Amino acid sequence: MQNSLRLLLIGLLITMAGLYHYTDKQAALYQQNLYPELTELLKDVSSWQSSTLRHHLSAEASAVITAQQLDTLISQYRPLGKLQSAEQLEFSKLMSVLSLVGPQRVNYSGPVTFIHGSADINITLIKQNNNWKIYNL
Repeated sequence: MQNSLRLLLIGLLITMAGLYHYTDKQAALYQQNLYPELTELLKDVSSWQSSTLRHHLSAEASAVITAQQLDTLISQYRPLGKLQSAEQLEFSKLMSVLSLVGPQRVNYSGPVTFIHGSADINITLIKQNNNWKIYNL
């Protein structure tokens, strides 16, 4: 019984160490390859036009958000103006782990600066047709 428990604990520790190493590698990879694309996507979306935001939505998000909901969202954020900086966004290691058993998704959260103010955002992107689309914002 003790040996079984000990083996289970060792297995869990090895798994956790492997996941930690994997997520660090993923964070570095996405920082180099995806982060510039994310910044451009946020700059584009910060024009606060319905058609622009709808273009960047994933199929799942687009299917559930109505035009009225999209307009309400945009009217709330439009006063912030265009994006100036998104340098402090942090990669979510948890979403990286969850992507091992589901669709390829990444999540970033943190403060961003616009022309007329700042906001904290949490954005999840999903890979669809070799493009990153907004799954959740």
